[in-house]
Amino acid sequence: MVPLFLKRTNCEGEIDLSNATIENNLELQGAKLAAEGVALSLDGAMIKGDLSCDKDFVCLGEITLIRAHIEGSAEFSGAKLMGNEDALTLDKATIGGNLLLNGKLKCAGRIRMPNCHIEGDLNFIGADVRAVLCYNMDLSGDLMWLGIQKKPETNLDLRRARVKTLRDDEGSWPADGEMHLDNFVYDDLILHNNPTQEDVDVGRVSQSLPLDADRRIAWLKLQSVKNRLSPQPWVQLSKFFESTNNKTAAKHALYEFRSLQASEKWWLKRRAMTAFAWLEEAPTRIVRFIIPTLLIGWLIFTGASPDLSGAMITTARDKDGQPLAGTALARYPRFQPLIYTLENAVPLVKLGIDDKWTPDPSHVGKSWFPKYTWLNWLGWFNSYSFLTASRWLVILLGWFYAAVLSAALTSRFKP
Repeated sequence: MVPLFLKRTNCEGEIDLSNATIENNLELQGAKLAAEGVALSLDGAMIKGDLSCDKDFVCLGEITLIRAHIEGSAEFSGAKLMGNEDALTLDKATIGGNLLLNGKLKCAGRIRMPNCHIEGDLNFIGADVRAVLCYNMDLSGDLMWLGIQKKPETNLDLRRARVKTLRDDEGSWPADGEMHLDNFVYDDLILHNNPTQEDVDVGRVSQSLPLDADRRIAWLKLQSVKNRLSPQPWVQLSKFFESTNNKTAAKHALYEFRSLQASEKWWLKRRAMTAFAWLEEAPTRIVRFIIPTLLIGWLIFTGASPDLSGAMITTARDKDGQPLAGTALARYPRFQPLIYTLENAVPLVKLGIDDKWTPDPSHVGKSWFPKYTWLNWLGWFNSYSFLTASRWLVILLGWFYAAVLSAALTSRFKP
């Protein structure tokens, strides 16, 4: 079967090939379609070869391929699509090869591809586009979003789209709020250097860059303020980092998401949620709170030890009901301030010191420096009330740390 040639056609009216069956290629290279509204309709058409609208192809109206089936590739490389609203519409179209929108394509209106299925690659290298809607698109190959001649209003909508690999560069990313990624699914993400003019001219993919978590997080933050709070893009990115064995980046992506969620809350809840996200990212950070608690407790109970102020007494009693002293005390487990604090601060840790020593209810606070009367107030730190309050505070902090750590671990490993 011979191709249908419409090369260099100048047409003032609509070309309507709706529901047509074209047994080979449809070639419109260099054609100029001047009709307003729909200039070329291929809705429901079956093209058993390639669709070629490249090489100085110009269309002032809309091209529609709704539910069209193209067994080969569709090429619009270097074309000028000047329709002001929808310039190219491929709703529910099926393309067996590649969709080429590269080669300095200029598109004044929207490119619509909702529910479109493409077996090959979708190539935008060097394209000048305003809005690309890929809602629910299924792309078996790579999406090449490189060297885009973007405008402030350039918009990329990938909601519910499924692609094998996204290849992009930072210079092609849309402006803040113009990226839509909710439920966008990909197998691989590859960031490239910004293409040179030579790369664009020859349609060459620029050199790829190492995976950078911060750059990809910045990419997600290009969504609108409302949409960036949707969890799916963050979970997807975290899982992608996990698949590359970059667990640190995976945790960091979730931390950034939790921080964004917290930013919408009132200040106290915001700080609490941010702190929790920080802990969820790396649970071992809880040690930064436990160690100061242990050190402060150690200092407090060191000052209360029997060798200094004598504010700590044995829980065991002699035959007269008094705390052990003298020879009996020498055979008794020695008071160890750090172990005593550790047992109270860390639930379930029992080393046999906490249940053998207790603050003395009859103890009156003693100054650590009796020669200096102006420091007598320091005696309060080994008084019974202060030591008892300190012990209970350490216990409560210990259970609080354990609860927060448990919640962070549960949230982190939740499927």
